Amino acid sequence: IVQTSRISGITFAPSVPGELIVKFKLEVAQKIRHQLQATQQPWIQMGLSRLDGLNQRYGLKEIRPLSPELESLMKQHGDSFESVIQAIQREFPDRTRRAPVGNSSPDLSGLYILRLSEAADLAIACEEYAAESKEVEYAEPNYLYPLFAIPNDPEFSQQWSLHNVGQTGGTPDADLDAPEAWDKT
Repeated sequence: IVQTSRISGITFAPSVPGELIVKFKLEVAQKIRHQLQATQQPWIQMGLSRLDGLNQRYGLKEIRPLSPELESLMKQHGDSFESVIQAIQREFPDRTRRAPVGNSSPDLSGLYILRLSEAADLAIACEEYAAESKEVEYAEPNYLYPLFAIPNDPEFSQQWSLHNVGQTGGTPDADLDAPEAWDKT
């Protein structure tokens, strides 16, 4: 089941029903991480009255990190995204040296999926969580993005067996229908 979100009269892409992605500010994210590790429960009291009130109002069922792998690395290497990046650079110096100069990794720490009651109005919930500017950087529906998997290989157009449009004088569509399959799997 897919839900289309409307916020302030704007229609957004389909999203997972009852789910928001919230980026909490560093101190709140650290608190959430430690509480989740300590309690092993699918949801927690955050100890912040306004957020706990929103969680109760919208029937918070579960809070989980967007990237459990990152959370695990943060547990091992310190509570900051930067400490994880530094640990990766120490562990894989050859790989990190090949990265383009000036590139920075987006800070994915503090991103959590909040699973709310299916009856919750996601548009209003999104606005209310985002309004908590002291604790929340942003909140948005958990959008579903379709994948279109035609490769960016410059030689792809020559691989008629995968996608034949008659490019080498052959019969159009006498191929494996690879792009059609990739778009489904």
